[in-house]
Amino acid sequence: RFAFDGAPRYTNIGFSIGGIYAYSVFFWTPTFFIRTFDWTPAQSGIRFGAAVLVFGIAGTYFGGRLASSWMARGQMDALFRVAIFSMLMLVPVAVLAPLAPNSTLALGGFGLVVLLFSMAASVAPTALQIVAPNEFRGQASSAFSLMSIVVGLGTGPTLIALFTDRVFGSADSLCYSLAIIGGATALGCACVLSIGRLAFRDAVLVARDRWSSPS
Repeated sequence: RFAFDGAPRYTNIGFSIGGIYAYSVFFWTPTFFIRTFDWTPAQSGIRFGAAVLVFGIAGTYFGGRLASSWMARGQMDALFRVAIFSMLMLVPVAVLAPLAPNSTLALGGFGLVVLLFSMAASVAPTALQIVAPNEFRGQASSAFSLMSIVVGLGTGPTLIALFTDRVFGSADSLCYSLAIIGGATALGCACVLSIGRLAFRDAVLVARDRWSSPS
């Protein structure tokens, strides 16, 4: 039950929504470059894979550093603030990246997508572990992973395909599907986390009192 109460509930729901776009990007971006810019599968896989590697590592690093900096200033909700900030910054980037006029700008845009999402995703597991009592940490992590996979993986790639085929009716409209789903899910994730920010702050204060209490 803990995994679906208070701060964990907002973390799980928010990042499940964000996961819809994350899985969509990993599944459909290589195809996007093939269809839009006539890249070969090898070119698409190598170039996008390299961007994911570089920007994913950078995002994870900078997300942690930013959260540590804000926590050092006494912001108890710093982890949620980093995630909210990153997802809000992601909204325009997610919309514009697939609409870029050339492959260089598009690849750079999707690199920023990976960077910003990695910044947010890097703090989510930490947020859960901070507020979870010892006996619930395994449950919290399992619930987070389960919801992210079921909602993100189960919905994201299929949703892109449905928009492309049923709404736009053309395989060449994949860019518009990525832009719409990307902007909507990034904004949805940021909104859910914003609603839960105060609940997370209160949970951190409770956890801090628990740590400081004599065993």
